[in-house]
Amino acid sequence: MTESTNSDAGLSSSARITRARVVIWVLCLLIILAAGIVPQGFFEISSNSVFDAYQQFSPSRVLPSPTILVDVDDESLRRVGQWPWRRDQIAQMIDAAAGARVVGLDILLTEQDRLSPKALLSDLPNIPPEIVQALSALPQSDAVLAKSLSRVPVVLAAAARTAGDDPSRAPVAMAPIFETGVDPRPAMPRYRSVAWPLPELVAASRGIGLVSEVSESDGVTRRMSVLLAIGPVLMPSFAAEVVRVASNAPRIVLLSGPAGGRELQIGDHRVALDTAGRVWPHLGKRPEGESVPAYRLIDGSIPPSFFRDRIVLMGVGASGLGNVSVTPLRQTEPPMAIQAHLIDSLMSGDVLWRPPMVKSMEVLFALALAAAALLLMGRISDLAYGILFGAIALVSIIGSFV
Repeated sequence: MTESTNSDAGLSSSARITRARVVIWVLCLLIILAAGIVPQGFFEISSNSVFDAYQQFSPSRVLPSPTILVDVDDESLRRVGQWPWRRDQIAQMIDAAAGARVVGLDILLTEQDRLSPKALLSDLPNIPPEIVQALSALPQSDAVLAKSLSRVPVVLAAAARTAGDDPSRAPVAMAPIFETGVDPRPAMPRYRSVAWPLPELVAASRGIGLVSEVSESDGVTRRMSVLLAIGPVLMPSFAAEVVRVASNAPRIVLLSGPAGGRELQIGDHRVALDTAGRVWPHLGKRPEGESVPAYRLIDGSIPPSFFRDRIVLMGVGASGLGNVSVTPLRQTEPPMAIQAHLIDSLMSGDVLWRPPMVKSMEVLFALALAAAALLLMGRISDLAYGILFGAIALVSIIGSFV
């Protein structure tokens, strides 16, 4: 009787330990799965860190870059004057790059030039009539810029905005985006309006592309939008439109699969997108000599042959004026340099891609590992359980590149 009681007590104690183990490991599983679901949670941050490390150890080797940067830097401001410059000075920059395949002007031109003769007349209503007559006879700087835009293939930047009720119609017709497959809009970030450049500048340009905030919550620029949804309308990003004009492509094509896969086609260039219409550029250090200060275009010290058949991006990188972004290589770069990375990736097809089905496969694999652990409860050691659940965490963190 005593032996039977002791045996029952031993079994009861063993069963309690087993049940406690089951509860502990199930709670661990639920915590891991919950952490994986939370946006910008632990596992997404860890996954980003792994991908950033990959880029640092294996940067892009696509050289030479087809893009060259024209930077309104601190020295340019010292030589030419404070920003903003007159539009006729921007026109000088564009004229100096007339041999380029395309010029991407990463500068918002949504208002009339405040330094033009017309603006001065409106700001100074009590000036003498003879000065009014003299200023009225001068060419308007926006008109001068429009003439330069008509001579050189230029893509202008427009700003996508989350606020406002302005309809998403461009001042002139934009290059069409042809869609096949399922509607991609439900999974894409939505914008409500666009800050367009001046109509006379748009009419003289070759294309318009939208810019938006590209940094993630930790301040690092990783995924970048290639297509944006403005209400019900799909529009190209600034980089995508630059690639379209550079490739002489009449349209941009978006192929959407039923499983969430996206593929963008611009002429002969194809690249995989995520469900939000973004790509993850494979970054590399830009080669030396691929950036020139803007003042050298204005003073005429750079021969036109320097830009022949190149993609030229013009923007503001001066300290205190341009927004700088941190890349996965832990470098700070101005917006136009980030756009150059995206253009290079679109043209070369060298992007990092995490297939849409990978996350579901990771969850299923984690569940399979958890089920195996529970079925083996009492047959393997606690160390083995720790290894199994550690594998679940690794699957959730590392993800996959294809």
